[in-house]
Amino acid sequence: MTDFVDSLGPGLFRLVAAGRDAQVHDVVLAEPDEAAGRPGEIVLGAGVTAAPDAVALLERAGAAGASGVVLKAPLAPEVVAAAERLGPALIELQPETSWTHVIWLVRAAIDHAHAPPGESGDDLFALADAAAEIADAPVTLEDARSRVLAYSGLQDSTDPARVSTIVGRRVPPQVIAHLRACGVFRRLARSSDPVLVPAGPDGMLPRLVIPVRAGGEWLGSIWAVARTPIPPDRVQRLTDLASIVALHLLRLRAETGVARRASADQLRAALRDGSAPVPVRPPWRVVALGGETGDPRRRLDLWEAITHRFGWHRPLLTDLDGTLYAVLTDPGGPGRDAGSMPWLDHILSRVRSHDPALYAAAGGLAHTPADLPRSRSCLLYTS
Repeated sequence: MTDFVDSLGPGLFRLVAAGRDAQVHDVVLAEPDEAAGRPGEIVLGAGVTAAPDAVALLERAGAAGASGVVLKAPLAPEVVAAAERLGPALIELQPETSWTHVIWLVRAAIDHAHAPPGESGDDLFALADAAAEIADAPVTLEDARSRVLAYSGLQDSTDPARVSTIVGRRVPPQVIAHLRACGVFRRLARSSDPVLVPAGPDGMLPRLVIPVRAGGEWLGSIWAVARTPIPPDRVQRLTDLASIVALHLLRLRAETGVARRASADQLRAALRDGSAPVPVRPPWRVVALGGETGDPRRRLDLWEAITHRFGWHRPLLTDLDGTLYAVLTDPGGPGRDAGSMPWLDHILSRVRSHDPALYAAAGGLAHTPADLPRSRSCLLYTS
């Protein structure tokens, strides 16, 4: 956490309480009366000024296992004491700092740290900055499923819809509805022409959208906030830049696919005969994961989405003989680190309330890769 705060800049942030030693992989805004974050998440206490409210937020964050909480200075002694008692790191923010700037800064630090293998992740951020310079406006690069891949600086001058998009890593539902009503996605999927989106709900400013295509396939888009019309020559330069973005998206897709296949193949070998290493420390348990769908590809997609949602961003998942398996750590103790057995028990209790067909069956404890086939052979239903 000290390194993370240092990367944000000591002029704006101060680590008041170090909290539990945890990695940071996401940032969320605190919502009243809701769970405050999950393991690995930094919770931003925007609008929380009174000491009792700050203590209440820390209590909710501690109960949820959040990695840390950011609050504006000055911090009352009882707030600091609560952080030290409850576990989340407490980060003090200079009082004059814009929360919009904080969201952009924290998200950028996280995303740069967790960019995919190779240079494509950093390259996309550089391309977003280049597009922002051309448009003289804040920019996001999004894939064809409206997921944010990278974004530029200058996000302080944007609107609430853009802030929500960056925080949530995808376009909010009400904005999606507005875009569909305007026929934006239909035009992006069929044409290479730029699209001007009118102002929308909740103060959404107009957007200039440049499709990113390769070989006729729609890969994604460049989205620029257009407070004022962007001149035609700049629109043409953005269109030219889209061809470069397309190459990087193709490379990123290839890198991600290759890395995932390599990881799955290695894990499959470990489960079959213990002949491959496991990239996390033992002890482990082999867990079979299932659900209503009988399609192995859909089952893998479903569990990848679940594990990512709850903080396991590089899940050890593979299919073997028609069954989807995960390898999770089981070090004992009360911790719920992502990818551990206590974490799995917790997320199953959450997701099965919406999808009762989901289940997991865990095998025995494995201390070496050679123990994994035995763990796989003695699975017991757990949830």
